[in-house]
Amino acid sequence: MKMRKGMLALTAFAALILFTGCQKEDDTNLDGLVTEEEAAYAVEYAVSSETGGLSTTTLTAASVAGTYGAGKWCGVSKDSSFSLSKSKGGASYTYANQWSWVVNCSQLKVPESVDFKANATGQYTTAVVSSSGNTGVATVKITGLTPASAPYNLAGGYIHKGTAAMQIGKKATFTSDVTVNFSDLKVSKTTYQIESGSATFTVSGASSLGQSYSYSGAIQFNGNGTATLTLGGKTYQINL
Repeated sequence: MKMRKGMLALTAFAALILFTGCQKEDDTNLDGLVTEEEAAYAVEYAVSSETGGLSTTTLTAASVAGTYGAGKWCGVSKDSSFSLSKSKGGASYTYANQWSWVVNCSQLKVPESVDFKANATGQYTTAVVSSSGNTGVATVKITGLTPASAPYNLAGGYIHKGTAAMQIGKKATFTSDVTVNFSDLKVSKTTYQIESGSATFTVSGASSLGQSYSYSGAIQFNGNGTATLTLGGKTYQINL
């Protein structure tokens, strides 16, 4: 009887070790994989104005064109440095910004374009994900400056890097490197909001356990303060 009890105890202990080992392996696999959905969130908040993303940059670039896109500023280089914090709903961000721009004109001193550059460092927080150690770099060319040409046309690129911590699901932590390229964004001359256009993007990085990931997709700007993000055959509606 004593031997039988000992065998039962040993069997139970072995089963517990096996279960614990399997459970740990499963958790590691889950935690080590950055899913398409998690990557989509990283792209969304790299674009949204709620977190100081690309939409904030395009709005700023358009407003600069509206203010400085005149003949008297031809060839003049301007710059500005400041900190910006904003909180709305469940989202907030803080960034230190550096902007620079120059107005390009024809030989007749007619403004033709504005070259705008932006650099930012900071962090953001939402109910879904927070991101720290962020850097954002944008290079934008604005054309369509003449009053008869509406809206503005924006072409360029935006790179956002940071470390994202999900607040939902398995609460994964991962680095994200988001690159967005666009060539024909239409931006209102009155509201400075994106009216239409499209962009392509790549997002890559690594999980906290060192597993790398890389995805690519597209963004369609809908003109009503939203955009449709497509990644891996799935679509996500995002607020700008």
